[in-house]
Amino acid sequence: MKKLLYSLATIALLGSTTATAQTTLGDTCTYTVPRIQTTTVHTGTAADTIGGGVWSQIAELQAQNGTVFPTTEFLILKKDASTTADQYPILGASINGVFHPANLNNGSALQPGDELVLVALGFNLPQIKNLVNRLLTGSNAGGTPCCNIVNLASEGFCNIVRNDMNIHSGDDVRDLAQVLSIFDLFSEPGETLNIASLHASMGTVNGVGSILGTCGAEFIPLCYGVDYSQTYKYVISANGVAVNKISDVASFVIFPNPTNLGTVNVTLETTKATDLQVNIYNALGQRLQSENLGSVEGQRNVSVSTANLPAGIYAIELTDGTNRQSQTLIVQ
Repeated sequence: MKKLLYSLATIALLGSTTATAQTTLGDTCTYTVPRIQTTTVHTGTAADTIGGGVWSQIAELQAQNGTVFPTTEFLILKKDASTTADQYPILGASINGVFHPANLNNGSALQPGDELVLVALGFNLPQIKNLVNRLLTGSNAGGTPCCNIVNLASEGFCNIVRNDMNIHSGDDVRDLAQVLSIFDLFSEPGETLNIASLHASMGTVNGVGSILGTCGAEFIPLCYGVDYSQTYKYVISANGVAVNKISDVASFVIFPNPTNLGTVNVTLETTKATDLQVNIYNALGQRLQSENLGSVEGQRNVSVSTANLPAGIYAIELTDGTNRQSQTLIVQ
């Protein structure tokens, strides 16, 4: 199936079509582009080793002046020495910079020594949620479903988003990974998703505002900002992409997530008695809470307090003292 909207003869592109080291899109964008903060751990030149049992660390951002984007998350790129950074393939996204190479798109194809690059991307998630919601559930002034506007239905947009991505309204769009999947549908056929193609795809959407009319024109132009001159660098270890999770833990689930209840439930299941501990880390990698669960055998439900945590993004970690696995926790 060909990608969407290229059946339109003429598309007015808002913003530059050339992705530079600092890229913003949309004539009305006034946000400050987020930049990763280099530290003594992440100097911006040396590459940390990940893979095996080692995950990436929580990323830090430089202090920002002016108006910040409503949402900032992180793109994970695969370095290609034969091209420029805006052409590096996007392998995935992370809410807080924490990832393991095995969990990325085409992660199984990564080899020891491959280099990955983490960059911050600012965007307006509420704006995108509103646009997606209107396209999926709205109608134009004449009563025609928005899915039938600008040939979206014949190109399969709504069916793909609903059936393949399990997105039925704007409320189902929760993070950058889903946003990337949606906007990849607007790229050229066979095109590799990278910063340059993402820039062009979002520009394509911005260019059809007058055609969308009541089906989302008020949510356009979409704005985003990325500075890929500021990065964290990682190299795949000799252990490859195998994940050394805690071998005796069959499942590790947290809910609700996001939470605004002052607690989060952690549901565990182990195959044999295992001494476990739950830790919560902030975006700086500082451990804020720790709870020793003792010996866990079979299923265990644990309620972990989040009452003292300000709204934000955290990592909740499960460890047996040697191996560890973590998930992102959002406190509202």
